[in-house]
Amino acid sequence: MTYECFKKPESASGFIIYQNPTRDILNVQINQKKGFNKLSIFDASGRLIHTEMVNVAQGQQTLQINLNDIAEGLYQINLEGNGKRSTAKFSKTNKLLY
Repeated sequence: MTYECFKKPESASGFIIYQNPTRDILNVQINQKKGFNKLSIFDASGRLIHTEMVNVAQGQQTLQINLNDIAEGLYQINLEGNGKRSTAKFSKTNKLLY
């Protein structure tokens, strides 16, 4: 099985996620205006599995989210702030990716 279609960062308005698929760490590069943003991760059934408030400084900020404790599968990540909501999808795998 090849993951070539996932090699490029997944981009949503306001943020980019990478490595997708991921094994343990998901990088979230936020490109929002200064302020508080709510970051949420949902599993394929819509169950909330992670949420945190992010205080974004002006410009670009990168978060690293540890996914070691979640099962393999497809997930959705949402970023809400400044009256906007952006969504992207990613895949979690336990296989070696390199």
